[in-house]
Amino acid sequence: MNRRSSTIAVLGLLLIGLAVCLKQTLDFYEDFGASISTAFLAAEALLAAIIFALAALLVRRKFSKSSRSTRPKRLEAFAPLRRLLAAVWS
Repeated sequence: MNRRSSTIAVLGLLLIGLAVCLKQTLDFYEDFGASISTAFLAAEALLAAIIFALAALLVRRKFSKSSRSTRPKRLEAFAPLRRLLAAVWS
């Protein structure tokens, strides 16, 4: 696996773990009390937002690199020739 697919797999596993924690928090909502349960839910929502932001950043980086021009770069060996022609024609 390459680095991107490994990162996507880890982010997916984090989301699955977060879903399990969310289910347990909702199951024990009455036992914990309203204030502590609300704090847990806020922390889980913040963590989910961070995970989704990281996934969006990863997808954006992947697609921004693939849309670049496919034209090969000029070889640096021809740089003196380009400078000479620019000096002659200017």
